[in-house]
Amino acid sequence: MVTPLLTLLALTACDSAIKLGDDTGADTATPVESETEEPTDSRPGDEDGDGSPAEEDCDDADPTSHPGGEEGETPDGVDQDCSGLPDDVRVCDGAYGVVQEAIDAAPDGFTVAVCAGRYVENLRLEGRTLRIVSIEGPAVTILDGGGAGTVLTVLGSPELSVEGFTIENGVGTNGGGVSATSSGLTLADVVLQRNMASGQGGGAYLSRCVGELRDSVVTDNSAVEGGGVAVSGGTFDLLDSEILNNVARPGEITWNGAVGGGGGLWVSGRGELRGLTITDNTSEGCGGGLYTLNSGGLISESVFEGNTASGDGGGAYLNYTTSEVRDCSFEGNVAGDDAGGLRLYVSQGDIHDNELRDNVAADDGGGAKLSHSKSKLTRNTFIGNQTGDAGGGLELDNDNSDVSECVFEDNTAARGGGLNSKDNTAPFFIRDSTFYDNTAGEGGGLRADNNPQTVTVLRSVFDDNRATLGAGIYSQAGRLNLRASIVTASDGDGITLGEGAVTAVQNVTSWGNQGAGLVLLNCGTVSVQDTIFADNGAGITASGCEPTSFTYSLVFDSATSGTWSPPLGSGNLSADPLLTDPASGDFTLQSLSPAKDAGAPSGVDPDGSRADMGAHGGPDAL
Repeated sequence: MVTPLLTLLALTACDSAIKLGDDTGADTATPVESETEEPTDSRPGDEDGDGSPAEEDCDDADPTSHPGGEEGETPDGVDQDCSGLPDDVRVCDGAYGVVQEAIDAAPDGFTVAVCAGRYVENLRLEGRTLRIVSIEGPAVTILDGGGAGTVLTVLGSPELSVEGFTIENGVGTNGGGVSATSSGLTLADVVLQRNMASGQGGGAYLSRCVGELRDSVVTDNSAVEGGGVAVSGGTFDLLDSEILNNVARPGEITWNGAVGGGGGLWVSGRGELRGLTITDNTSEGCGGGLYTLNSGGLISESVFEGNTASGDGGGAYLNYTTSEVRDCSFEGNVAGDDAGGLRLYVSQGDIHDNELRDNVAADDGGGAKLSHSKSKLTRNTFIGNQTGDAGGGLELDNDNSDVSECVFEDNTAARGGGLNSKDNTAPFFIRDSTFYDNTAGEGGGLRADNNPQTVTVLRSVFDDNRATLGAGIYSQAGRLNLRASIVTASDGDGITLGEGAVTAVQNVTSWGNQGAGLVLLNCGTVSVQDTIFADNGAGITASGCEPTSFTYSLVFDSATSGTWSPPLGSGNLSADPLLTDPASGDFTLQSLSPAKDAGAPSGVDPDGSRADMGAHGGPDAL
């Protein structure tokens, strides 16, 4: 991390020229010949005899510090000229108002202080240690590249800080506004605007740098990749800044098989992205707001809103990346292909405590899509997302990521309104999650398709979802283990197991669904144990298959015409389960319920008693 070289103090009015001189310091001041000799230019109140009365002198105990004093050529931390900046070289409009001249004249360790004005220059620093600071801030202090090249080029500079400028009208190959290579760099309180690059980093290109961009605005820049900023290698943090209205046009550039992009940011390196507002950026490839490649670091407390990608990842695209993404908002982003909000491809992520709302994808993953990864998704909220095909809230495609404590609400898709999983290569869990008011053609809440490895749904609630097939849950041609969960009030059938489904249903409560509690359509191996089906529009409908095993379960439905009836014996019951208050969401058993302590003898509840039937029974009780 680069720290500012010196602290900016209160500033006086500008000089009109570059100021350099002998920095003698107090130890080398002109000696007084005797203790009684008067200063050569003393005035009333001028205790140090430097010619400046105390009310004008910044240090009336030091004769080398006074208005007009000489800062010297060696940084000593003393403000000799009373400018408010120790060790400064000042440049203002006028005969000497050229920033490059001041930079060249300033010794390493000094501060170049720039007065308000527009400076049409293409600056270059190589191997420098400096602080370059505007006196009145970016609104009135402008470094203008004039369309003639990059505004600021930095090469091999160990410690450089640039603060308080607008940097605009730069044109470069990599880096229109700023191009920095192998340097320690801080960009603070800068506005990077209206810059262009024919390669990467319209606003700034930072290659193998260490440092940070903070408290800044990056807007209306364009490049092939990283319309706003591109980070290539190094460890560079982007903090507390706005990234908006930037454009990336990657054409046919691909990385690890994925089209490039990054309308706002393109990052390939390590570092932290925190407190960013990334809005209304556009990529003609992937990653409307952000594109990461072979990266690692923390993405936190940031807003991705209104970004657009022609390909995947309207909000953000993480490609071969290992990151923690937390406390972020993805809202109103649009993808022309997959993942309206967030896209992970061959990435390892700890994705937690984020909100993905009202994002849209033309194909899969309205809120998010993950492929070929093993990530963790925890305490994320997917609300109001839409997709043209699979996974209105979340699509897991060839993906084995665990989903815990997530909320899927009011999402829409053709398949898997809340979540769609297909073609997994290893077992994974969906646990302690809620699926509410989602809509799809198949699997209103959840759709599991062709998963050769078991997907385990544990302690989850499916409420008021809608679909033609499996309003709550739809599974086909794969392995599903549904345990300690509730499927209720669906506008259609509660659970539908389609062709080839291999499914274990244990300690589930399917209650109050408009269609059947369970539908079997040409299914594979299906076992049902310790489960309650009650007050559904129909009990259990079987066509082309029957459960391989149906034991210690309860079926109590008002309409049973045309349904399959479980065989008597093996602990099955047909009686009112006496649920406490299911209409209000309380599916626990009353004390006199026939389903209490009526599960399989081998099962136990958390209190050590014989397992109850339903979602609140068994070792994994809800």
